Order: sequence, then C-alpha cells, then structure tokens
Amino acid sequence: MKVLLITNGSNKGSSSSWTLFTKFLKYFQNQNKNELFVIRFSPDWLNSKSFKYEKIYSTFLFSGLLVSLISKFFPNYLLFVSRYYSKKYNNRLIKYINYNKIEKIWVYCDVLPVFVLSDILKRQVINYHVSIFDNPFSVNYNNSVKRQIYPIFKSIINQSSSIDVTIDELLLQIKSQIFLDDNKPYAVSMAGVFKEPEFQPVINKNVKRICLAGSIFGIDALNEFLLSCSKVMIEESIQFDVYSTFSNYHIAYIKKRFPLIENNLKFFDFIDENSIVSKLQFYDLLYLPLFFGNEKLNQSMSSFPSKLHNYLASGIPIIFHVPKFSALYNYVISNNIGFLISSLNNIEILNIFMVSLKYQNRIKLSDNIVSFNKKVANNFHLRNLENLLFYN
Repeated sequence: MKVLLITNGSNKGSSSSWTLFTKFLKYFQNQNKNELFVIRFSPDWLNSKSFKYEKIYSTFLFSGLLVSLISKFFPNYLLFVSRYYSKKYNNRLIKYINYNKIEKIWVYCDVLPVFVLSDILKRQVINYHVSIFDNPFSVNYNNSVKRQIYPIFKSIINQSSSIDVTIDELLLQIKSQIFLDDNKPYAVSMAGVFKEPEFQPVINKNVKRICLAGSIFGIDALNEFLLSCSKVMIEESIQFDVYSTFSNYHIAYIKKRFPLIENNLKFFDFIDENSIVSKLQFYDLLYLPLFFGNEKLNQSMSSFPSKLHNYLASGIPIIFHVPKFSALYNYVISNNIGFLISSLNNIEILNIFMVSLKYQNRIKLSDNIVSFNKKVANNFHLRNLENLLFYN
C-alpha cells in the first residue's frame, strides 16, 4: 500500500514530533515492502531530506517561537498562517496524491497538518490514519482559537479509519472530552522505538556527571531538584548537563536562581539523534522530569516522553522525577527501570538522590534496564500500528 505521511517540523533535532516520526519511518521501511511517502512542512531556511520519498514544503514565519511571540499581539495568528499554507499548497498536494497513487494518508494531529488534511478531504475521498502524541484538547490555546480548531480536531479524529496514541491513558483522556466510537481501531505507539545499545554501559564507582537531554516538560521539577541537590553536587563535584532548547535569557535566569552551582550547571544544544545513545553513555545518571503543576495536569497524566527510549537504550541509571498521577510513574514502578522521585518535597528529592549515588544501587538498576531493553527491543507494540497503516 502507498501511504503518505503529512506532518510538520524541523530535522535539526529540535522537533520531538519529527524525530519520533523518523524513527517510525525507518522501522516500517525495514519491516515491509509498502511504500511510504512524506510531506513535511518545515520553517527552516535550509532544508535537507531524511527519506527517499520526502518532499518539504516551506512554512516561513511558522517556527514555534515566532508563532508564540506574534500570537501575543495577534491571538489568531496560528490559525491565520495555518489556513494560509493549507490553501497555498492544496492544489499541489492533490496533484501529488493522484500522481503517486496514494491510497492512505497518515497525519500528525497538529494544527497545520490537520488543516491541510481537512482541505484535501473537501476535494478528494481518501482513507486516513491519525497519530496523536499529545491531547489536542488540552493545549493552552486562547478561547478564540479553541472555538475554531476544536471542531476540526474532533471531526478529523472521529472520521478517521484508525488512530494511534502514545499510551492508553491518552486515549481515555480524549474519550472523556469527545465522543469516540469504542470500536474505533487504535494502536499504542509508546512514543517511539525501543532498541538495545551498541555498547554495554559502564557504571563508574562515583557519580560525576548527570544529564538531561531533550525537551524539558517539567521545569518545576527541575528547579526543585537543583535546589535540593545543589549542596551535594558541589561537595561531590558533580556536573549537571542540559541538552535542550533554552534561550540565553532562560539560561541566565536559571543560573541566577542557583548561583551556588553555576559552575556545575552547563547548557548545550540538542544532541543529534544518530549519536545520542553513545553520548548518554558518557554520563553516570540521567534525569527525566515531568510537570507537577495543575495547569498541565492532563499532559503529565498521559505523557510518555520520546526521550525515554534513548535513555533506556543507553543502559545508564535514570532518575524519574514525575508525579504519582502520571502514567509514567506507574510504568517505572511496574518495570523497575528507575530511581523514582514523586514529589517536589526537598527532603524526598535529596533522599532519593543520595540513594541514586550509591554504586551498588546503580549497578543493579542498570542491569534491570538492560534486561528490560532485551524484552522490548522486538517492538511488538508497533505491529498493531503497522497493521492499521498498511493493512486496514
């Protein structure tokens, strides 16, 4: 079957959704003989393809930071620019679909791809599958945007031939907000592809380097972790490296808030996906936070970070700093794959951190993670998604 993926994002490593799709695409290309085509809307000035059958449509003035800034003065900017590019490329997309004899569309559930699909469906009947990585009805849009975009999200999801979600809790959330047929075919993607490391992890006697790599969804947890552990980090000369997208303003703010560990706290750009696992293996501990505040309750409840697969593949012990109401909390406990901090209480944070510093505890946890990787590296969870995309 010929399947066309319509998505958006940059291939510079800063777009978690596109990074996740590249993993899916590589996996499916290795597993079957079906043809996968890609239309990617990208805000980058210079674009490079990642796949043979990939076309990139430029979306100037549509980068995430720029949209956020302009939307403060023009609240409907996101809708305006999404409609503009959807209309602009509509004829070209229809011709592309017919020329390549596309049989099914696979769409990422985000504003621009959904607008694009909606305009295609007005002119052409075609089956489609929707990938949902985050609850589209919990995004902090302004009320005017919500009134216009929510009905389109609902229609696209309800009329799809099938959907996939990152985790079961996300499906339950969506069902609580819109009517969704219980018989709707769906798959659980687990937000990525599990893999075993090329090299076995080396667990050092003492902890000297901690790493947080990827988008930070849990700044409140990170702040409390640094506040609680700064004294120990200074005494033990422990460096904390952050590989993420931070503006110079945010970096200056964080360092000003934690002046005692300014020399221990380093910020870097995203690590390239092709080298991230080997890079993580240079560290003694990895840190993964989720947001604890009520303003992002739904996201934390159903979040399954795509960075987790790379963390696990490294075999390096992981500190999970996540609330008890999150799906990730239950996942960590049931699989015994991390040191678990479940509050913003400074005493609890410090106690678990001290436990994670002990050599024997890290050896044991690393062994658990390596054993877990061996069980899940066959990626059985993606078989159902593959069937929905190519055989449903």
